[in-house]
Amino acid sequence: MNWYHQEILYKEAGWGGFAKGLSPFVLSGLIFLGIMQSDILRQSPSQIVQTVKTKAQEKGIEESRIQPIIEELESASQPESQPASQPASFSFTLFMPALLQREGSRNKVYDDGAGYATIGIGHMMGKIISKDKRTGLPTKISPNPRSKEVFDKLFGRTIDFNAVATGKQTLTNEQIKLLAETVDVPEHYKIAQRIFPNIDSYPDYVKYALLNGVFRGEFKKGYHVVKAINAGNFKDVVKFYLMRRDYSGAKKHGKLRGLISRMDENQYAFLKYALELGQITPQEYNNKMKLLDLTDLTFMK
Repeated sequence: MNWYHQEILYKEAGWGGFAKGLSPFVLSGLIFLGIMQSDILRQSPSQIVQTVKTKAQEKGIEESRIQPIIEELESASQPESQPASQPASFSFTLFMPALLQREGSRNKVYDDGAGYATIGIGHMMGKIISKDKRTGLPTKISPNPRSKEVFDKLFGRTIDFNAVATGKQTLTNEQIKLLAETVDVPEHYKIAQRIFPNIDSYPDYVKYALLNGVFRGEFKKGYHVVKAINAGNFKDVVKFYLMRRDYSGAKKHGKLRGLISRMDENQYAFLKYALELGQITPQEYNNKMKLLDLTDLTFMK
């Protein structure tokens, strides 16, 4: 599940992914002003700021009284006001070829399997409302505001967002690369930074394994493997990481070889790091390495 997909699901469940980082004070202020989820469900953070100002004016509330709310909203809106820039510790050139090999790239919009119009390297354009019965392509979507904003900033009038979202226009490889380089990959890395506060201190091969897992939606706060990673206990990481139903099911039925290879490569990275830290013995390392499918390595080759 990609980042945009996760954000839309969260919005449909409540106040929206944007609200996750807001303080109870601001959320209470929004409710006091009569701003409910239906008012902001499809709005960007900057649009919500304007809605707050408008509602305050309607209620005769001085802007100075809502200034703390506005300041927090404006602060939260900054990452969404422009395409994401690469974190200082993130190397697009280093990680991108391997991610392209793992994620794949599509020049034409497609249904991601969960009802979302997707293009490029897992870039979610919006929720599919209707599809062409013959081609299976979307005929109408509920646009992801963030995606539309990014398209406008990156491509201007050269690309028609709605035409791309309905399969009437495709993206070139260079456009997909630009979209991934400036938005999708850096934003996934920022998710990884939130889940793993120490990620920037890890070797590049561990960073890649964590980013690779984030693209697959493998890591959530509260998971045993996440707790082990954040505690620096990589002996437990190699114990828990492959204990997933999708992995065990694929191994059992001999299917989804790509999934097995992808997770085995991540496990290889965790084993290597655990050995370097002295948390496992060379014998333990060798025994576990024998269980992995390492025929299709990307970053670790």
